Amino acid sequence: MDIEALFNEAKAKILAGKHPLISVDASIKYAYLTGLAIIAVVKAKDDFTEVEKEYLDAVAYAIDLSPELYQKALLNGKKPDVQLIEIIVETINQTYMQFFFLIDAWQLSKIDGTVNEKENRIIESYIQFFKFNNDNCQLLENLMSAIEKNDIENFNLSINEVIGIEKNMIKDILKYYFSEEETEKYLKEFELKEQFLKENADKEKKLKEELVILHEQQNKIAKDKKDIIKKVMLLILLKKRILRLI
Repeated sequence: MDIEALFNEAKAKILAGKHPLISVDASIKYAYLTGLAIIAVVKAKDDFTEVEKEYLDAVAYAIDLSPELYQKALLNGKKPDVQLIEIIVETINQTYMQFFFLIDAWQLSKIDGTVNEKENRIIESYIQFFKFNNDNCQLLENLMSAIEKNDIENFNLSINEVIGIEKNMIKDILKYYFSEEETEKYLKEFELKEQFLKENADKEKKLKEELVILHEQQNKIAKDKKDIIKKVMLLILLKKRILRLI
């Protein structure tokens, strides 16, 4: 193998972060890459542009698709038919998978800096196949905008609405779309903010409990005062009656 090609392959493996769908079944990974390959082949007419092929390579490494299935995905992506498209849509059948697929499709279509209407129409067709409602479309737009603006906070907020990411998953997902340095910094700030909010919530809860106790004490004091006044009035009344009898 040519040395430069060797380093390009090594770079793709080393630099690729873990894809959010790295743990799914191989059949899903294959459908995922095939679906992306169909989009990529549109611009170059029956082949892939260099930058789009590099993007597909990076996704294949990140998602840990075997070389055999990846080559099959590329080959079938160049000559799709209705049955293949149906299989892709039926296989990528979980909403969270569909979000990640559409994000990759959008990034793939923009990778060379040009806009291709055919690619856009294919992506729109996928959105229709996935039966995305208005809320899902808005979330997708928010996620793509956050990536484009490098807005890790809004990306995190939006992606949590999609799948409710567990804390042990969030780090790898953010690192796939943002740099490791940005992710570490954001998570540290996020943790401090959560801790601050929790401490304040605990203080607020304690204050409310103390106010309830104080209110109960005040009510008891007020009730005791009323009881004392009643007793005093009764004593005065009793004294008056006694004086009348004397």
